[in-house]
Amino acid sequence: MLFRLVRTSLLLALFAGAGFAAETAPAPTVFALAELDEAPVVSAQVSPTYPPNLKALRVPDAVTLIFVVDATGAVRDVQVVEPGQPDCDAAAVAAVSRWVYQPGRKAGQPVAVRMQQRVAFGFDDSALFDVDQLDRAPMVRYQAKPEYPPDLRRRGIGGEVIVELIVDERGIARRVKAVSAPHTALGEAAENAIGQWTFFPGMKAGRAVATRLAVPVMFGARP
Repeated sequence: MLFRLVRTSLLLALFAGAGFAAETAPAPTVFALAELDEAPVVSAQVSPTYPPNLKALRVPDAVTLIFVVDATGAVRDVQVVEPGQPDCDAAAVAAVSRWVYQPGRKAGQPVAVRMQQRVAFGFDDSALFDVDQLDRAPMVRYQAKPEYPPDLRRRGIGGEVIVELIVDERGIARRVKAVSAPHTALGEAAENAIGQWTFFPGMKAGRAVATRLAVPVMFGARP
């Protein structure tokens, strides 16, 4: 009888221990950028390595990534959502995985947030032109409409975003970057839309050239 009691007690202890081990802490909530009070800010940024085979051929490319900036400011879960050349995809993931941020904040606390970043490869800035140097400026061929973040719309947060980009010789938008925005999430929404635009490229001396542009994007009614 004593043996049975001891054996039963051991089995109960083992089952209880297994149940305890199975319990895991809940995964932290990952917020959208528009839900934060303060957006993450890059504090250390590694430049991607331009794949030598593409660099030798002067082939430009761009890769769009999504990833999570956690509550410590580390980057994790990096994924390619708009791929380029496979070597560029790998180089972009490797670089952005090493970036470090000051974490985003909500209600005063650091939180995890999902981010998106477009990484461009292969532009020689000495070969870029400003619009006033061209015989014909780039013209929009296809224009995607930016998505107004619903949370910011409800809160009445809007205004003008200025996006700088390069229109390459094929009319593709490269190096798309919001340089002025009332809220980081509006800047990201504008970047996402303009990154999909296509153009008739700028022309100089009868040939298509890469051109720097600045484009305003308005969210909400103009004042």
